[in-house]
Amino acid sequence: MKVPYSWLTDWVEVPWAARELGSRLTMAGFELEALEAAAPPFSGVTVAEIVSVQRHPQADKLQVCRVSTGQGEALQIV
Repeated sequence: MKVPYSWLTDWVEVPWAARELGSRLTMAGFELEALEAAAPPFSGVTVAEIVSVQRHPQADKLQVCRVSTGQGEALQIV
């Protein structure tokens, strides 16, 4: 069964990082098949706040959004 480290820390106070916890569980006799990241590290991701949303003037199924990344002028995204 796969159990996320975050679930464990929601229910139990865990004073160790994930790898250390895995080591300790193995030493205590619990079988640990693998310890892996749920997703690879992200790079090149930008987080933005949607400032405004308007209907696209020439398309019924599109919207024009203005978003702010906090770094300069707001961007227009369709």
